[in-house]
Amino acid sequence: MLADELTRFCNERFRASCSGHCGTSCTNPAECPGSCDKCLDQIHFDGGGRRDYDCVHLIDFYVCRYTHKYASEILYMLRKSSGLSKMDSYNILSIGCGGCSDLAAFDRFAGSKDFSYLGIDLNFLWQDVHSFILDYKAKSLKRVRFAYGNALEYMKNNYCFGFNVMVLNYVISTVNSTGSLEEFYTGLIKHLFIDSRTARPFVILINDVNHPNGGRDTFEVFVRWLKNFHELKACRYYFPYKNFPAFGESHRTCELLYSPPPYLSGYGLRNCTSAQMLIELL
Repeated sequence: MLADELTRFCNERFRASCSGHCGTSCTNPAECPGSCDKCLDQIHFDGGGRRDYDCVHLIDFYVCRYTHKYASEILYMLRKSSGLSKMDSYNILSIGCGGCSDLAAFDRFAGSKDFSYLGIDLNFLWQDVHSFILDYKAKSLKRVRFAYGNALEYMKNNYCFGFNVMVLNYVISTVNSTGSLEEFYTGLIKHLFIDSRTARPFVILINDVNHPNGGRDTFEVFVRWLKNFHELKACRYYFPYKNFPAFGESHRTCELLYSPPPYLSGYGLRNCTSAQMLIELL
């Protein structure tokens, strides 16, 4: 299973080179906070210092902490989709693919169905992770490829028809903190959906932080704009984790759908916590 093999690779590399205490090799622009856990908090919660996943050690730590959580969140949503059940194959466009937890979810969900996957990410430091996935793909997955750079520019300059699934996995919150969501949403619609050749059904999976400051409440904006060009249905979901706010229909549980291997016990694994929007073009 991709989730286990990928985290095994990143864990072994992390333990061999860092183990969370980078010392003089730490690239934090302020000062080493003493653990990659704290560096992640700086990125995710605006704690000062590190602003991006600009360290190989941090990327390994990220993959080990979040792969099983994010893949579980995506898999819960995949099982809610009626559109996916009508497709003979899945042609997936993943924007801001990073550690490819969505690919791990499709690896489990697709069963005997064929699927292709194009992951686009700004950060070239994900390349080692993606190279591992391509090696794994040669054994178990089919038609996986990656591109690097701005996703909107890529879609502008490349033929991007033929997809029937798009994944935005923890991308909206990133764009919300670093750029313009209005520009992002209008760019997606312009390059993917203002065309009669858009596949039907087409499924859009949005999975992100369950907090309005993370851009969650703008999911509806994207749906409203998309309705100008396509008939669709949209469903909201959330995980009933602690006191996180309701966002549409509650999943029954927050439990992971993957059993993390024992070697991940030191990474602070967490239950499912996200807010989700499932959009199906009819």
